[in-house]
Amino acid sequence: MEAAAGVAGVIKVALALSKGQLPPTLHFETPNPDIAFGDLGLRVVDRLEPWPTDSDTPRKSCVNSFGFGGTNATAVLEQMISPDVEAIVDVELTTARLVPLSARGPEALEAVARNMLDYCDSTNDSFADICATLSLRRSHHDDRIAVVAQSNADLAEQIEAYLAGETRLTIRSGLVRETPLRLAFVFSGMGTQWWGMARELLENEPVFRDAFMACDQLLLPMTGWSVHQELQADQQSSRINETRIAQPAIFSVQVGLAALWKSWGIEPQAIVGHSVGEVAAAHVSGALSLAHAACVVYHRSRLQQQTAGEGRMLAVGLPEDAAQELLDGRTDKISIGAVNSPTSTTLAGDEQELESIGTELNEKGVFCRLLEVEVPYHSPKMDRLQPELLESLKSIEPRPTCIDLYSSVTGKLIEGERLDASYWFGNLRQTVRFADTVKALENARISGFLEIGPHPVLSRSITECLSGLPGTSDSLVLCSLRRGESERATLLSTLGELHTSGYPIDWSRLVAGRAVRLPTYPWQRDR
Repeated sequence: MEAAAGVAGVIKVALALSKGQLPPTLHFETPNPDIAFGDLGLRVVDRLEPWPTDSDTPRKSCVNSFGFGGTNATAVLEQMISPDVEAIVDVELTTARLVPLSARGPEALEAVARNMLDYCDSTNDSFADICATLSLRRSHHDDRIAVVAQSNADLAEQIEAYLAGETRLTIRSGLVRETPLRLAFVFSGMGTQWWGMARELLENEPVFRDAFMACDQLLLPMTGWSVHQELQADQQSSRINETRIAQPAIFSVQVGLAALWKSWGIEPQAIVGHSVGEVAAAHVSGALSLAHAACVVYHRSRLQQQTAGEGRMLAVGLPEDAAQELLDGRTDKISIGAVNSPTSTTLAGDEQELESIGTELNEKGVFCRLLEVEVPYHSPKMDRLQPELLESLKSIEPRPTCIDLYSSVTGKLIEGERLDASYWFGNLRQTVRFADTVKALENARISGFLEIGPHPVLSRSITECLSGLPGTSDSLVLCSLRRGESERATLLSTLGELHTSGYPIDWSRLVAGRAVRLPTYPWQRDR
């Protein structure tokens, strides 16, 4: 009891705070005559009595403990004020949450799920309180389930689906990895934009909105139009597919997504960007300030818009060396725009030349497809933009990175100081060496790839790059958002997959509520 004396005091005071009662001081009979209790405004409680009430102030008390070696420690405890349950219920009707369940083995995990199913069907506890208790007040064991749900009834329905063996995007399950996941943020480029993107996040996620609007405020004086207003336009008048609109919009969404992931405790060990995605990647890595990154994306998109209608891009199912042979005698008109995987290459430049190549490949039964783009990115058409781009970006000041940045221009790890104006012309003109970059990331023991953008376009390329490489069979390839799907639910589904793999999450930033009494852990007999 000597070692636990302080704990006993804490328990006693916690009960007094909870019950609103002041217990008597044991064995007190006569006050010390040398203490002027009256002058000091003090008295000794000698009988059980109600705690003095003040409706505006929670009850408080100190616990003093003299420990081993004469340690004198004081803890201040405060009454917990129960939240407004009716207000929480209103929020629950529209807000998805991630609900974690875990156990020390598969049999115990199934028992946990069944117990929670019965509990959800019978409890009057609020969904927010259940989520807070499971997230913040339960240990997260190695066998895990993570469910995206909006209410107790929805959670019960999702658990039933899990127990029935159904596969859903809202249900993630897995075992914590023996080797901790090393995560890369992959900032995707053009082709990810879509009408209506980010509206849900702008309305409901303050962290995302603040980061997005910071970009908007920096871009507005340069562009003369608001990215935020462009995303609010109706579908008929939307200009989201124009290069000068799309690139700043993608950039702003990516900065907002990175900030939101960070607020949930998800921070990468490495960063890479694909084409225009390198701008947001450079900022998140620390290589460019937000103001300088906004400057880059504005001038990059402004100048590329000048080449709209001057060419196309052709995706071909060929490795780089075979695609290079198609350029013989045509290098002044077309070039290799991107190498996205060992068997996927994109050509860019003159439309007639690309159509001729497409006809040739179709006759040979080789996959090829003209992409719906208005600008021949990374083609000889970009050459004339060099002088003005270098002049426009001469004032940017690149700096060392805080997170390892891998360049899709060089295909290697790059120092932040190298991202000057000439680098950004290379980003605009040179081949996107994405396949080389993924291989470099794998060599750096990156085992998780989280695409940062409005829609996943690189997942297949990443999977193809990893295919056949030793030790990559359990790599995770994840996305942030999907076109037309609930944005918060998609984010939480990915967060659930990260959680079930063992990646640390800051649950305190995701949930809030009071503790409730949940079913006890279903201990299993050792075998």
